[in-house]
Amino acid sequence: MRHSTARRVATAVAAVFACSAAPLVFLSPTSSAAVATNDGRVSKSATLTRTHLIPGSFGTTTEQVVDTRKVTVKVDVTRNLRDRQPINITWTGAHPTGNIVPDPNSVAGAQQEYPVVIMQCRGVDDPNNQQVPQISPSTCWTQTPAERYQADDQTFPPYRIDRYALPSQRMNSVGVPTPVPSACDGLRTGTDHWVPFIGADGTVYEGGPRGCAGMSPDAINDEGGQPGNTTYAPTDVHGNGVAKFIVNTSAANGSLGCDAKTSCTLVVLPIMGISCDSSGRAVLPGELPLPQADRPPAKDQALYQERCGSTGNYTPGSVNGGTSDTEALSVSGLLWWSSSNWRNRISIPLNFAPSENACDITSSGKATSLVGSQTMRQATLQWLPTFCTDPNLFTVHHIQLAEPQAKNLLENNLENPDPAGNGVIAALQGAPPQSPFSKPVVQAPVAITGFAIAYLIDDKQRHLLPKINLTPRLLAKLLTQSYATIPTIAGDYENVRGNPLDMGRDPEFKALNPTLLADDYDTAVASALYTVSSSSDVLWALTSYINADPDAHAWINGTPDPWGMKVNKSYQGISLPVAGWPQLDSYINPYITQHTPCLTSNPTPWMPAVQAPIVDPTYVSLNMQYGIANSQIVCKNAGQSNQKMTAVGRLAPGHRFMLGVVALADADRYQMASASLLTHVDLSAAKQFADASGRTFVGPTTSTLENAVAMLKPDKALGTWPIPYSSMRSLDAGKDAYPGLLLDSLDVPSTGLSTDDAKRLSTFIRFAATTGQTPGSTFGTLPVGYLPFTATPAAKKLAAYSLLAADAVSKQQGYVPAVDGSSRPPSPSPSATPSPSDTSTPSPTPIPTPVYSSNPPAPLPTTGASTGASASPTPSTTSGVQPAPTPAPSTSLVAVGKTPPYNGGSSGVGFVPFFAALALLSGGAALLMSRTRSS
Repeated sequence: MRHSTARRVATAVAAVFACSAAPLVFLSPTSSAAVATNDGRVSKSATLTRTHLIPGSFGTTTEQVVDTRKVTVKVDVTRNLRDRQPINITWTGAHPTGNIVPDPNSVAGAQQEYPVVIMQCRGVDDPNNQQVPQISPSTCWTQTPAERYQADDQTFPPYRIDRYALPSQRMNSVGVPTPVPSACDGLRTGTDHWVPFIGADGTVYEGGPRGCAGMSPDAINDEGGQPGNTTYAPTDVHGNGVAKFIVNTSAANGSLGCDAKTSCTLVVLPIMGISCDSSGRAVLPGELPLPQADRPPAKDQALYQERCGSTGNYTPGSVNGGTSDTEALSVSGLLWWSSSNWRNRISIPLNFAPSENACDITSSGKATSLVGSQTMRQATLQWLPTFCTDPNLFTVHHIQLAEPQAKNLLENNLENPDPAGNGVIAALQGAPPQSPFSKPVVQAPVAITGFAIAYLIDDKQRHLLPKINLTPRLLAKLLTQSYATIPTIAGDYENVRGNPLDMGRDPEFKALNPTLLADDYDTAVASALYTVSSSSDVLWALTSYINADPDAHAWINGTPDPWGMKVNKSYQGISLPVAGWPQLDSYINPYITQHTPCLTSNPTPWMPAVQAPIVDPTYVSLNMQYGIANSQIVCKNAGQSNQKMTAVGRLAPGHRFMLGVVALADADRYQMASASLLTHVDLSAAKQFADASGRTFVGPTTSTLENAVAMLKPDKALGTWPIPYSSMRSLDAGKDAYPGLLLDSLDVPSTGLSTDDAKRLSTFIRFAATTGQTPGSTFGTLPVGYLPFTATPAAKKLAAYSLLAADAVSKQQGYVPAVDGSSRPPSPSPSATPSPSDTSTPSPTPIPTPVYSSNPPAPLPTTGASTGASASPTPSTTSGVQPAPTPAPSTSLVAVGKTPPYNGGSSGVGFVPFFAALALLSGGAALLMSRTRSS
């Protein structure tokens, strides 16, 4: 019986694998050339075998073919890849998997029998091209040392009698560093095999048990948080399988180091099992005999052959029942690195797009900064390198900041211009300011996009639900923390007593989504809608959508839903819309406090801890992509001095119920499932319903975005095209219009800018309205998640206005074009273009100044709290309701042009806390290049 605690995956000495493992593999499988299409799809087939050497009499051996399979692998995209991009892989003909675990990205996945192991490896797999470094197990990424070290208390475990392994790989200990670090004392046991990892800079990380001999900076010892991309995917009983593999560039995994200049390969290893040679005589042509000391004793050869030749302990399709170390090692994913498995690899070259950090933020020369808009992040990642890489243009940075704060900073600079020229002069926003700017400012449309309600919800078969329907009332229930979350709260807290524990148990949700859900998801996580803690135009749009729905509006004001669920009284009567969601529930549960050591000395309200909004919207998308629940309800290090409440962490696939508000472009780029939202209710539809009859739901698609844009009407007072939530809800045209639409605009003064700033910003607006609207995945094009301005006549009108706005910015005469076309620019004047030091408005005739209403279109009537208008661009407050707190200052400051490494996806566009932005934009301070997680 092998040692269960120290058993890990490993390989031979680094030099052996790096220099000779791939080219010296014997009897390679019959493989077809990869067939690639113009759009990057690839199909490749290989005939894989498992063949034992059986010892006979008089020193003879015979070959025994155990299994032969033709496996075909298809990959949907292999070119122009970006960081954290999912690629979809399918295969046929593989051996069915047994002992299936929920999470194919976990170390437990390696304990499955006959998984298909999918890896990202640095180098190429082409022995004919020795000018380029070749792949080997030592250049393939695994996140934990548990996947690179194998120990066994058997003298001859299966990997030691692998017939295709070199003699140096069949010794008692392989790959052990000299000397062995003292940190490894007491961790090694019996026979062991180490697989070092060679980093992109050539550093060899020996690994070993629990990484005692050194791990790469991107590796971790214990799983949790963002998983590695090594995938141990199951194959069904028919030999078919599918997996979503997330590629990493050097932005997220500097140790692996894949990018446009560094060749990397997707390696697919359908595990067939070890091809065994218990005698070690290896007398067949081309094979080498072992030294006598490395051969099993003759009396034990039959036993070791039987163990090595095992075909598995589990039936195909069987599910792991929570046990470990019960699989047949010889057919598990733990030995992915073995010569028998490595020789059966199917390799597919990967091609990466140029780095999103093409604009080095420390480069010399003044850069133009665009501040705000979380929903513009994906567009600017592709647009901005066009500027900094063109010697005839200039560098542009997108500093991602809460949009209301960005508009406030622009207003502050209008009233009190920064003498050093470092104030905000361009704000990216998704909603018009709630109060007028003090000087003429254009709102030039630059992108049509939206928000999505991303979800990870599994059914009883442990599959992600293909579709869910959500009503504004269901979203209001999540935001107002009206689900009880856990039985203790349900019984003790009057504000939510009688309400369902979570959304999955809500009769309204079940009626609209009748699929049976997994039984063991976390009810607290299923009670929250993950979003940002700072103010946001996305939150304004979301709460505007909720407010426009009569059922949701009435429910928030105290009318129970048809099944009796009531709003949490802490939020009853809250006035919507709001740009920042307040945390109003302050209930501290005595039972939870008494039985949670972390809370005993520091009692904390439960509901806000469940909601746990995040400062940086980038991390909302990251958490939704990887299923990382941010609810701060886990007591870590209980009983110790450093105990604290932490996040729930990654949810196991098959047991997930999680929702979050993300940018539509993030949802598309990272292939997140997006909910369909209610758009229309027939007059005949029942109030208490059993299904979706009489109700229309639409998801974010090209056609539903086009339909939404068609409903936009210019509002001269607001100076833009506001989203008509009430019309969408009431008119037939709104049935097929996606209500999560956002029109992103760039707010730029049309007076007071220097000639250089005016020229740069007008150039950017023209680019965004024309060339930048070309769909694509390369620099300068419009990524998925945005509707091109060229899509419909209504969208073309937005582009036409942006060109007029660009002219107004360029001329700096204080003119703002009317969105309804009712005004004309002033006649040219010799003094029309100001000098860099001239901040006056030189127009010889009165120039119409845009007039903004102090509030957006009036919401539906509410009871309870009332709303007062704000005298500044700061969002108006609700009586008795404080606006969301400004994020605390942070030492993290990142902008487009250079992304520091961190244990997560890359950004390239930084989300900057409010006071840090002030320091940057007012004082011209150097950007700090560290990045920390905010939660």
